[in-house]
Amino acid sequence: MSTGPRVNGKKLWVECKHIESLGSIKKNAKDASKQLEKLFAEKIGSGLRGIIALDISKILNPSNKTFSAENDQELVRSARLMMDQFIYQNSQIWQKDFEQRLKKIIGTIIRFAFMYHSEIRNIPVYTSYFPMGDESAFEY
Repeated sequence: MSTGPRVNGKKLWVECKHIESLGSIKKNAKDASKQLEKLFAEKIGSGLRGIIALDISKILNPSNKTFSAENDQELVRSARLMMDQFIYQNSQIWQKDFEQRLKKIIGTIIRFAFMYHSEIRNIPVYTSYFPMGDESAFEY
């Protein structure tokens, strides 16, 4: 089921998928875009827009290990590097399908969630990382 916030008074639909493996990205992204297209066909209005959210936590951390970093800045750098590499190596999987679909699907959000141990604070921290692009992409 799609959900989402209102942006400038218009509903922004978000279709979320939890990805279990690299091999399932294409199928899940395609399923999400089809679900959004079906929703757009049922709703009335030219201002309908959607985003696909892909949670890749199980791909980047299949054993659900706790990461460790000296401080929060080191953690952010490490998470950013993992996500940047993943997106650079794999974005063509979902982008190619979107190029052939409705222009109402305006983008993809990638999420990586994990536990991390802060050595400097000596506490466990639950972390979600969402790399963000140019916010103008969300204007409509």
